[in-house]
Amino acid sequence: MKSFLKSTKFKIFVVVLIFFGFGFYLLRPGNENKESQDSGSSVYLSPTPKTESSAEDKSKFITFLPIDNENYLVEYFPDRDSFFVQIRKNPYSFYKKEVEGIFRQFRMPLNSVNVEWSSVRGVGP
Repeated sequence: MKSFLKSTKFKIFVVVLIFFGFGFYLLRPGNENKESQDSGSSVYLSPTPKTESSAEDKSKFITFLPIDNENYLVEYFPDRDSFFVQIRKNPYSFYKKEVEGIFRQFRMPLNSVNVEWSSVRGVGP
């Protein structure tokens, strides 16, 4: 008769025990951000800064308008409470993304404000 330490059941038991031990090691509390802090990576986890209200962001953005250059025009019409964007050069999608980036810089989500998109003749999506 084989000894228990050399049997297949014992080997399976040891492997299962190692897997469970490793799993509990990974799931222990207080280890959430240890890798990003110890690795010296360029990612810095900071607390969320106090955000301004959307009305303050909008009024701050409006003070920079109109934005008028050879590629696009961005204006605000207070009577309609809407923004007017005119893309003046091709590629339309490139300059549209550029204007969307300007809105994002001022924390103005495009789905929460009225934006009227247009283009000059010969320029389009």
